[in-house]
Amino acid sequence: MCYHKDKIRNFQGITQEVPRHAAREKGIGNPDVGKCHRAIRRTADSYTGGIIQKPLQLFLVLTYSGEKGIPRGDLLDMFYGRGECVNPSGDLRITVYRLRKKLQRFGLLDHAEIVTEGGVYRWTGDLTVHIDAVEFERLAMQGLETEDFDMMRSACELYGGDFLSALSGEKWVATIQIRLQELYFRCLRRVFEEMKNRRDYGELLKLLTAACEMYPYEECQTMKIDCLVAMGRYKEATALYKDVTARYFEEGYEPSEKILEKFRIMNGRICYANGRIDEIVEELTENQKSPGAYCCGYPAFLDCYRMIMRMEEDIYIWHSLLCCELLDGKSHPLEADDTDANEAIRQIFAQMLRRQDLYTRYSPSQYLVLLNGMDQYEAAHLGVEIEAAYRKNRKDRRTKLRCQVINENK
Repeated sequence: MCYHKDKIRNFQGITQEVPRHAAREKGIGNPDVGKCHRAIRRTADSYTGGIIQKPLQLFLVLTYSGEKGIPRGDLLDMFYGRGECVNPSGDLRITVYRLRKKLQRFGLLDHAEIVTEGGVYRWTGDLTVHIDAVEFERLAMQGLETEDFDMMRSACELYGGDFLSALSGEKWVATIQIRLQELYFRCLRRVFEEMKNRRDYGELLKLLTAACEMYPYEECQTMKIDCLVAMGRYKEATALYKDVTARYFEEGYEPSEKILEKFRIMNGRICYANGRIDEIVEELTENQKSPGAYCCGYPAFLDCYRMIMRMEEDIYIWHSLLCCELLDGKSHPLEADDTDANEAIRQIFAQMLRRQDLYTRYSPSQYLVLLNGMDQYEAAHLGVEIEAAYRKNRKDRRTKLRCQVINENK
C-alpha cells in the first residue's frame, strides 16, 4: 500500500519508505509522485514489536477495506470472536480511540479520519492510497472473467506471497490469504499454458521461479521442470527433479500413485544433449563411496525393486524386503515426524546395512529396506539386531522400532 504524501512517517513500524525504482519494480504506487510509503502486506512482516496490537490491525483492516468500509459486527468477530474479551464493544471503542490518537500524533487526522456510518467503519479524507493486494485481486478476477491473458500475467507478476504473513494467525487475514492464493494459482495455471503455446519460455521461467520460491509445492515444481525441459536445459531440470524427490523423502510424505505417475512422466521427458562417453560415465559413477546402504527417494526405490524382480526371473539371485516402522509408547504407528528418531535410524542403517542394500522412507513412520542376496531368515535376524541397536541408541523409550520381513508372495 502506498501513501502519496511525503509528510507520512513511520507508524509503529508498519510504514516503510520505498525508493522510486523499487516501487516501479514491485508494481506499486506511482513512482513519479515521489516516495511511496508501504503499509500493507510486506510492511507488516517487517514489524519487530512482538505481538501486533489491535490499533495496528484496525489500521490495516480499514485501509484494506477502502471506501466500502467494514461493518462493526465483522470487526467484533475479527478481534473478539474467540470470546477472550469480556466487553468487546467497549474494547473496540478504546481501540478506535487509540488509533485516532496515533494518527493525530503523526499529523494524519487532517487527511484520514475514521468515521462510522450505519454501523460501518471507514476512512474519510483526501489521502490517496494504493494497495497492491487490492490491485492484484482486481487484475486476477477481471482477467479470469474476461480470459484476458495480459491481466492474468500482470496479476502473477504483482503477487508477492501471502497477504500479511506476520498476521497469519488472525482469522480475517487467513481468509484473505486463502482467497488471494487461490486466485494466484488459477491465474498461474492459465498463464503457464498460454506462454507454453507461445513458446515464451524465458519469461515463463521467471514467473515459475518466483512461484517456487513462494510456494515450493509439487505443482509449481512440475511446471518449472516442464519449462526447463522445453528450453533444453536438461541438467537443471534433472537437478530440480532430484531436489523434489529428495524433499519428499526428507519430509516423509506418503506418496500416492498419482504423484508417482506424475514423477514418472517428468522423468520420462528429461533427456540429455549428446555427450562424450567419458562425460556419461563420470555422471553415472557414484562420486562418494559412503558406507552402508544406498538411500534414495521412493520413486527411485520402486524402479530398483521392479528391476530386481525382473532380474530374478532369469538369474539365480534373491532378495528380502524389510519394513522398519517407528511406534509410539503404546505400540501405535508414529504419526508426528520425529527428527531425532529418524536420524537415529539413518545412522543405524549406515552402520548395519551393506553397500548392496537399498532403503527409502515410505511414510513419516516407515522405512523400506531392500536386502539383496539375503534370504528371509537372515533378514529377520538382521531386523532383530536393528531393533536392539535402536533401543540402545534411544534410551528415553518414547519411541520404539519394529522390523518385519514382508511376505512378497501375498
